Amino acid sequence: MENLEIKNDLRRNKPRPVIAAGRAETFVKPETTQHEKFLVGYSDGNLGCGVNTSKVVSLFFAGKISSKIISSSLSLWLVGLFLLVALCVVGFLKLPLGWALAGVLVVSTFYLLAFFQCVGQLVLSLALANKEFFDFTLEKRALVIIRNDY
Repeated sequence: MENLEIKNDLRRNKPRPVIAAGRAETFVKPETTQHEKFLVGYSDGNLGCGVNTSKVVSLFFAGKISSKIISSSLSLWLVGLFLLVALCVVGFLKLPLGWALAGVLVVSTFYLLAFFQCVGQLVLSLALANKEFFDFTLEKRALVIIRNDY
């Protein structure tokens, strides 16, 4: 039980008394960075996060995202969007209007849901792995940290 309390004190960066050579001294852990606090909080389940996908896409089009992984992924999603638009045009030309509208609505919905999910996971995994990208996404408000207080 004592080990758990010490571990929790260290995570909260609280000074704790240490008895050395008969006198009490205070041990203070060096200041942790915001990224390290996010890693600990996210792995414990105390913190959640949200990714603003529209902000990520606008940063991509502005050329401010230097990560090759995100740039290549967004480029592939953009190519997929052009293929989806071409497929919709062919559908409107070859199918009856009702079937074409139903197909466009269903396929577009699934495409957008998959796009938001994949980009969100990609940004989160890169923010967990790379401190500079984490700081960049926080600064540009593409990543929002949410505290779970339940």
